[in-house]
Amino acid sequence: MEKKKIVGLNTYFKSLEYENFDEYEFSARISLLDYDAVVINAEYLITCYSTSYDSSYQNKPCLSDYNSAQIVEDFKKN
Repeated sequence: MEKKKIVGLNTYFKSLEYENFDEYEFSARISLLDYDAVVINAEYLITCYSTSYDSSYQNKPCLSDYNSAQIVEDFKKN
């Protein structure tokens, strides 16, 4: 039986050296269909798109218009 392939997006498990585990940034151009399971670290997802925040909404960081559109495009491609 073939082992399951797992991908981690914005995870930080690489140093743990899990077998059959690949790790990428959410914005990476990969196909999630190549994997049996996907782990997404949503807490750090926004950090891929901006390192500084110009504004906030209800004390949460807001992305720029450009980065907001980019994250939507990245969700569509995955």
